[in-house]
Amino acid sequence: MLGRFIDHDGGEQNAPAARFGNISLMPSPILQPTQSMSESYCLDMHSRTGFSGSPAFVFRTPGNNLATHAGIDMRDRFLYLLGIRWGQFPEPWEIAEAPTAKRAKGESLVVEGGYVKGLSGMSCVIPTWHIVDLLNLPKFKELRRQQDERWKERLAKETSPSGS
Repeated sequence: MLGRFIDHDGGEQNAPAARFGNISLMPSPILQPTQSMSESYCLDMHSRTGFSGSPAFVFRTPGNNLATHAGIDMRDRFLYLLGIRWGQFPEPWEIAEAPTAKRAKGESLVVEGGYVKGLSGMSCVIPTWHIVDLLNLPKFKELRRQQDERWKERLAKETSPSGS
């Protein structure tokens, strides 16, 4: 997966970060924060928040002549777009000991035995075919056609002998 590490993005120079991992779960319905169930891959990788929208790739290592990798035909490819990361799989973390921090009234900030919502090492990725289906909706195809027409008109004006 390639993206920007938000805590150190390279400053004035764009410095993308690469994250590596394994496909842990083939596409299956996963509950998203929007409460919709969407088919997604789960990738076991060291990641964190801030990488949403990053492209996730699968690659064939040199010398690996397998015809398929994770159900994807890799015979003629070294790299394949797996999808786009939309988040991390949440998991409940049990609080084993109450922290020493106290509120003004002497109450503990967190109750021992309680749970907090944490993020696992599993990144959720929407598969490429869903992105292609979305881009091929008639309204988006029409918007692209209109944009293409505007670019053609602009190009024609810029390259015409009169320049107007």
